[in-house]
Amino acid sequence: MLLVLLKNKNCLLLLIVYLSYTTIMAGDPEEVALESSQQQAEQEGTAAAGDQHWYGIAGKQRRAAMLTDEEKYENALNDEMTFIETVYTSKLGSNIARTSGSLSAISSLLLIVLIYRSRVRLSTVYHRIMFCMSVSDILASVAMALTTLPMPKDMIYTQFELTEIHGNNATCSAQGFAFFVGANLTFGFNASLCVYYLASIRFKMSETRIRQKVEPFLYLGTVMVALPIGVLFIFTESYNPTP
Repeated sequence: MLLVLLKNKNCLLLLIVYLSYTTIMAGDPEEVALESSQQQAEQEGTAAAGDQHWYGIAGKQRRAAMLTDEEKYENALNDEMTFIETVYTSKLGSNIARTSGSLSAISSLLLIVLIYRSRVRLSTVYHRIMFCMSVSDILASVAMALTTLPMPKDMIYTQFELTEIHGNNATCSAQGFAFFVGANLTFGFNASLCVYYLASIRFKMSETRIRQKVEPFLYLGTVMVALPIGVLFIFTESYNPTP
């Protein structure tokens, strides 16, 4: 075999190249073992840091859950972020929300009047979707236009420039629920309108077929996405200022 390789220079050259390549790839066994141990230590250190991070978050959450209302109140008073001032707490921000909310509610109300004064009224899928979207927009727009009025009078947040704060926890929750559900219903009915256009223009579906095959799922999907989450936030007291 050796004689054959010696006679065939090409085979000998290939053998030398192969042996050199395997030697380079294998490397020094001690260096390979050292590098492997270093990589393993780095992986273990990263995993330990991740566990410590998540355990730290969970520990903070558990400690926060164990605090009494008085302790939460004191911690909030000592936190400088509690009294931070932004455009949302200024008169400008409140006036913008009040004006835009009022204009939006009036526009949606006019759209409802136009639908009812039309010849077809609510007999078409398009008018029914627009009617539902207008009603939900009025709900969200009125909640936004109320700005600080429904907020609790006894809350600790005193950085609002507008002093028209006359509500309590119930009115605050009602405002949050109306805005959240109304806004999400508006988004859902807007998406439903896009689906209606898709079915009518792209797929050439008739009004009757859309009413039977598509329209019920548009209403069901929109309501099932917005309403349960809004109700859940009421039970978890997620609408009220904390504390």
